[in-house]
Amino acid sequence: MLLSHKHPCPAADHFADSIRAENPTGIYFKAGDLAMIFVEESQQTLSMKVVDWSKEGGEKTSVYPLTMGINTFTVSQNGLAYIDNWLKASETVPDVKIHIATGQMNGWFDYERGDDKTEWIRLLNNEQSECDILDIRGKYIQLAVDKNSLMKKCPERGREMIEQYDKIVRLEQEMMGMYKHNWRPVNRMFGRKSYGGSPNANSRGISLPDVPLNPDNIGNMCWVIAHELGHINQIRPNMKWHGTTEITNNLYSMWVQYNYSPHKLRLEHEYVSNGMGSPKLIGGRYSSYLLSGVIGGDPWLFQKGYGQLDSANGNVFVSLIPLWQLQLYTKIAKMGPEDFYPDLLTKAWKDPNLSGPGKIQLNFIKNACDIMQQDLTDFFEKAGMLKEVDLQVNDYGNKAKLVITADDVETMKAHASQYPKPATTVLNYISGNSVEMFRDKLTVTGTLNKGVTNSIIDDKENKNFRTVSVDVWKNAVAYETYAGNQLTKAAICGTGFGYGGSTIVSYPQGSTCIKAVAWDGTRTLVYDIPHE
Repeated sequence: MLLSHKHPCPAADHFADSIRAENPTGIYFKAGDLAMIFVEESQQTLSMKVVDWSKEGGEKTSVYPLTMGINTFTVSQNGLAYIDNWLKASETVPDVKIHIATGQMNGWFDYERGDDKTEWIRLLNNEQSECDILDIRGKYIQLAVDKNSLMKKCPERGREMIEQYDKIVRLEQEMMGMYKHNWRPVNRMFGRKSYGGSPNANSRGISLPDVPLNPDNIGNMCWVIAHELGHINQIRPNMKWHGTTEITNNLYSMWVQYNYSPHKLRLEHEYVSNGMGSPKLIGGRYSSYLLSGVIGGDPWLFQKGYGQLDSANGNVFVSLIPLWQLQLYTKIAKMGPEDFYPDLLTKAWKDPNLSGPGKIQLNFIKNACDIMQQDLTDFFEKAGMLKEVDLQVNDYGNKAKLVITADDVETMKAHASQYPKPATTVLNYISGNSVEMFRDKLTVTGTLNKGVTNSIIDDKENKNFRTVSVDVWKNAVAYETYAGNQLTKAAICGTGFGYGGSTIVSYPQGSTCIKAVAWDGTRTLVYDIPHE
């Protein structure tokens, strides 16, 4: 087999470890086979790697150095062969021509080569090879998946399937600023079928026990793919500081999910309790953020939520919300630079590595204000990110102190004061349900005490909640509950119903009124019948 491979030149050290299967040869060796490989003139350091991706193989790998001329050796294990040709980002060299004279012809599917449905079916039914694994090479990702799964879930549409994986990688890399700032490596990301455990990211790439393969369903299952790829794409340490292992990767997951299903989002539309005594409702994640953080004053990384999915000391989905709000505010509502995250994540990559989660968190806030050219300190303070804290953070069993002093807070406020405040005073209320209201600057309309009823929750009337009808009240980004002049509860629009629906608002005993909040922070009285 004659191969011509360009070098896969990684652009950054923290991506190199995740790309371990570039340059598939399509050749399958069995243990004890004689490998005969001819390498034409080359000054490069080359090797052939044989990897057994099968269940029994346990991803065992053997590596064989290659030199110019004839190379012969006995292969020690079963596996597919790949050519390693690692170079520095600045190096450019000619193609290398390699002829592999032995082994079984398994082939690989190559999107950029133009492989089509006919080639896909041929590769899945290839009788020349005993190998049960197929390499699938897209523009931005490469997969190694067992043929049995492919024949069951994607028997004919391999091209459409790999296009969906490419789309997910492309969305993450665009968000990272790789294309705008020209720092994308030519290497592909890598994923493969695993045979036990949970989906995970590791030194080879991502492992998925149940690889989504039907092109029509990948969008519905995009979270797990984007989540694990997001772990690989976390920029360490400046966008993966202590306590954020399961947070900053999900910023990519949210953006990918928004591109597939903007009205079916994990933060805005999952049916969960807020973890603070309320029943399960659509939008329970945001309820946790508003009650524990914005109103309750709990510091970021320590805010309560359903299930306390704890990589720090709080709920990781609740901690994700303010990071997601910045993307909605800039990219969708267009109230800040649309390339906010591409610029911020590129800067995080280029910034010196900071030490300590407090310093890194403060640097994130500073970079956000500088790139946005807006004073975001009110937003970060309400979100719990910019406030005095001295607490121990647990991240997968590893503990570190998160320290932000009162002087740190004042220094950051002084720095940000050079910029104007945002056009909205209620950025902490923006969500996928209201982002168009912010973008289009819509005015709240409604009639006092009309369209407000006791809520039906779990098929029963609940007098501690009120449902505000979207047919009567329009364009409220959120609703606030007061006891006298004291703000006690808040709910983003669509809580309990989802995008475009009515809103369930907590109204416990002692509550005196509900107000609708417009995109700019204007409040309108909705309901003023006390709950005594």
